[in-house]
Amino acid sequence: MSTAEIKRHAYNFMSTAGIDPADFDKHVIFYSDYTAERGVFNYCEEAKIDAIAISTHGRKGLGHFFYGSVGEDVANHADIPVITFKI
Repeated sequence: MSTAEIKRHAYNFMSTAGIDPADFDKHVIFYSDYTAERGVFNYCEEAKIDAIAISTHGRKGLGHFFYGSVGEDVANHADIPVITFKI
């Protein structure tokens, strides 16, 4: 997705969740990197994050083989504690 599309989706989500969209820049941070895993690590380092909580689809079998898991990659390679939760 483009940055404009991502911002539009985030804005719509915040409106639906009852968060004042005027506070958009206070609550939403876009961080771009070559991979999702690398982006998470770079953001955590920059913001001095102590732990990571990340969702996972909990795929198994062929789904996991074809799509992989960002949550699993983050948990396997992080230097800080990681908690994953299935959505």
